[in-house]
Amino acid sequence: IFQALILSRIFTENWRQAKLEAEQLAVAKSDFLSVMSHEIRTPLNAVIGTAYHLMESDPKPDQVDDLKRLRNSSENLLSLINNVLDYNKIESGKIELDQSFVSLKSYCETQVSLLQPLADQKGIVLKLMCDQDLPEQVCIDRTRVGQVLTNLIGNAIKFTSEGHVILRVALLRESDVDIDMRLEVEDTGSGIAAKDIQKIFGAFEQSNNSLTREYGGVGLGLAISKKLIELMGSTIEIKSEPGIGSKFSFVLTCQKMDEVKLQVQSKEPVDLSSLKVLLVEDNEMNVLIAKRQLEKRGMQVVVASSGAEALA
Repeated sequence: IFQALILSRIFTENWRQAKLEAEQLAVAKSDFLSVMSHEIRTPLNAVIGTAYHLMESDPKPDQVDDLKRLRNSSENLLSLINNVLDYNKIESGKIELDQSFVSLKSYCETQVSLLQPLADQKGIVLKLMCDQDLPEQVCIDRTRVGQVLTNLIGNAIKFTSEGHVILRVALLRESDVDIDMRLEVEDTGSGIAAKDIQKIFGAFEQSNNSLTREYGGVGLGLAISKKLIELMGSTIEIKSEPGIGSKFSFVLTCQKMDEVKLQVQSKEPVDLSSLKVLLVEDNEMNVLIAKRQLEKRGMQVVVASSGAEALA
């Protein structure tokens, strides 16, 4: 009996110690990813900002393609880093939704237009199909919904060699205050076998390891999208057939803007030329990029290199 009690005590203590070490390791991993993502993004933002500035500075014709490649490559790298950081935030429960009203059709058109160059490059038809009965303004987290759509549409284009990719927005239900709408991304790509459907939603997973070598990516896009959709109170659904294509969809319940607010909403462009902006930044390259962008919009910029200088 005493031996059994001693073994039980030893086992319990070892289990507690292992659990504590695992929790400490998880915290250390989270901190490392956050710090490294920030440290990498700081110089990368400077690279992207400089590429945009050079493209807007009347470059020579033979330099335009090189600048586009530089911009696209650095933005792809930034997207990978952001995915790692976002996944880390989701796992830590640090992401909160930020709801605001958007013009739904214009918002979806913007999401599609951002990926149009990628579709054009592959010779794929990319189009948007919206129900005519959809309300003008709905309340969503524009950043997170955009992130999900970018992941889904980008994946569809990546794995489609010919045919089309379509974003469909359908009205399912409407009341005086809210709506249910389905957002669906359809493609004519390679499709996914039934046994691999759950696998693709795992972190750093793809349905076939050879796809990573062929198409790139770290396999976080769908994992992040699934978790963000669940955070919005919905679930992601998939219908796929190898060699035929795939459909990814989810349903969102969104608040509508009432008619009074809709009528008084201003649509005139905002004049920023009278603004005086205090830019607080300790990285010289970031100061250069941000100052250029603000001054292009007519703003007067005052720079402070520290919090104390900003307060002064």
